Amino acid sequence: MIQAAGRCNRHKELGRLGAVYIVKISKDVEKLERLHEIRDAQNALQKVLDDFKSEPNQFKNELDSEEAIKKYYSNYYSQLRTNETKFPVDKYATTIIDLLGKNEIGKQQYKRTNGEEIRTRLPQAFFTAGKVFEVISNDYKTGVVVPYNDEAKKLISELSEERFDIEIQKKILRKLQRYTVGISETRKGILGNAIYECCDGEVRGLCDGYYDEEVGVVDEPNMGIHFF
Repeated sequence: MIQAAGRCNRHKELGRLGAVYIVKISKDVEKLERLHEIRDAQNALQKVLDDFKSEPNQFKNELDSEEAIKKYYSNYYSQLRTNETKFPVDKYATTIIDLLGKNEIGKQQYKRTNGEEIRTRLPQAFFTAGKVFEVISNDYKTGVVVPYNDEAKKLISELSEERFDIEIQKKILRKLQRYTVGISETRKGILGNAIYECCDGEVRGLCDGYYDEEVGVVDEPNMGIHFF
């Protein structure tokens, strides 16, 4: 919000103070069920706005005051799950921060295996941390073709007909990439039979009604969408 205010009149073109409007989009339009970071940030700001409206003095009557910014981050971090900012590694019951720091679980494992304390001053598990850390979750392992137009359906049909010609198959598969979306294993389980196999199991397709051009793949079919 503060950044937006600065950019609205960065070079003082207005010659005066301008108004900044905060637009709250309807939940029916803005789908944030899977974007909890954005949802939490909105909730944190809304709490600041509510507190400012009822008692602006606590923020020195300025929404961009240091007090207001501290309150925002306090609201935001209070919503986070345990160890979320430390990047939990469920597989090893630890966090990235600990692997790169004291690495307590690694030291315990070393003691169990060798019967003595580890003697190095650098017990960090850099290799393990590098292997498990993902800036953006790489949970999208299943490619699913969404045949939402005639070209996509035609390509799938051609792929079935040319299943014995590897070179032609490769060309068709490259073209199908533009109609392919990533589905996590969890999402795949939720969709169930809405995902089907074709071309002798080489390609997975998404049934009609499970793709919305505005929000992407949906868990419940939109019966108003039909493909012929």
